[in-house]
Amino acid sequence: MKSAIVLVLGIVSAIAAAQSSTTTLSANSAAPLGDLADQLQDMYGYVITYEAPKYVYAGDVEDVTLAVRRDLDKYPPGKAPKVVVPMAHSLTIDAVPAGHVSSAYVAKILQQLVQIEMSGTVGGRYRVEFNENEFHIVPTAIRDVDGNWIEHRSILDTPISIQKKDRSALAMITAICRALEASTRQDVGLMSVPASFLHSVTGAWGADHEPARDVLTRVLRDTGAKLSWRVEYIPSPSTYAMRIAAVQDRADSAGADKDQQNAGAAEHTSDDASAPVVPNR
Repeated sequence: MKSAIVLVLGIVSAIAAAQSSTTTLSANSAAPLGDLADQLQDMYGYVITYEAPKYVYAGDVEDVTLAVRRDLDKYPPGKAPKVVVPMAHSLTIDAVPAGHVSSAYVAKILQQLVQIEMSGTVGGRYRVEFNENEFHIVPTAIRDVDGNWIEHRSILDTPISIQKKDRSALAMITAICRALEASTRQDVGLMSVPASFLHSVTGAWGADHEPARDVLTRVLRDTGAKLSWRVEYIPSPSTYAMRIAAVQDRADSAGADKDQQNAGAAEHTSDDASAPVVPNR
């Protein structure tokens, strides 16, 4: 009897230890919040997008011209075009390893993550949006040139209008960037996308004074693939750069939410090595 009790207690202890085990995720970069969002996305298989704010406060950026330019010899001392990026800093968070993870847990971890970011001495303030098993980390405030906190709208909050017509997904995403440039007078480019796949998917897309985020979300969902985006801001030259990438399914995480149906996904084969996973039809 005593040995049976000991065995049961041992099993209970093992289960409790397994449930409480976590892994530490960390990033030290110009955009650690975005980097950790990528890590969580890879671990859990949920779409987690990130949008960087437009930094204007000197304490939020740093000049890396001497470190990154390889053509300094072509300019007089101090005359090379400057390269200014967001100030590098570190973020760390503990999370359960990949497994049976619900969307509620992911939402909780992302809320903790943005709170940690906002408690630091550099960077912006953010909100987390959740919609149909997709999470969006969106900037809400930055420090102005004097260091005072002010409200800030992400560039993807900008309403855009685009004529509806048949085109490829890649052409529509490019049109979104051009519409944002026209509305904000701000350069917006594509940094990295699964171009071959996006070019192969066509549809009748347009926009009627809608937030760019909603338009982008609609187009990516219509491809039938599980795609995420990340928007970076480069202070000098003042530019937004968008990256779109495939999100790999995690069977355990998908099983944790009954409304996330991605079973039976198959890898899309094309000449593009970054082609996304597309559900079987």
